[in-house]
Amino acid sequence: MMGLRRVAASNQPDGRIKVFTIGHSNHTLDRFLQLIERHGIDELVDVRTSPYSRWAADFNREKLEMDLEDAGIGYSHMGGALGGRPTSHDLYDPEGIADYERMSATKDFEDDIEQVARIAEDRVVCLLCSERQPEDCHRTLLVAEALVSREISAHHILVTGDLIEHESLVARLMVDYQRKSKSADLGMFLSEQDTRKAALRWQAKQVAFRLDRPPANNDEHDWASEH
Repeated sequence: MMGLRRVAASNQPDGRIKVFTIGHSNHTLDRFLQLIERHGIDELVDVRTSPYSRWAADFNREKLEMDLEDAGIGYSHMGGALGGRPTSHDLYDPEGIADYERMSATKDFEDDIEQVARIAEDRVVCLLCSERQPEDCHRTLLVAEALVSREISAHHILVTGDLIEHESLVARLMVDYQRKSKSADLGMFLSEQDTRKAALRWQAKQVAFRLDRPPANNDEHDWASEH
């Protein structure tokens, strides 16, 4: 371990609870541990529906949990309600795409978000999924967004180890939405909050799990099957 002084998430300078997120991508385990230890993480919350990787065996649940324990970092799997591949067909839209808005409205999701928030009061929490880029993952578009709506700040750990603040990332998505979407001409008539919702919905349509998605190929940037 890197000997960092751990700081409880509730002891941020602005008084807000802070959470982090990360995707294991194609990191080696050593590199992954360096990234999370750099930011003082002491509790990893795994939000993968299935906590296994066909391409990165170091991130299979049992091995990962054991290695994290050796590093003094806690682990919990919460990929049921907080995962990106819901089991109920009611939580998919007519095109068979996981519907993050419906998912976030379920009681199980609400309960698990509250549990994450409680953990983050005392520990420095990082949400784990597989996707390399935070904007391509439900950990950002669904889970972190739900935490931010509860006045919890979120920061995404990039492959470089640098951070991007959740609000900055969402602001960028809003600009992209207005520039690229077919309904961009309507953006000027939407409130900021409605534009935010529309941008997140639009991005989710691009990246969320699809019931008819073909199997992922062995590409280092393709982790979609492991939501």
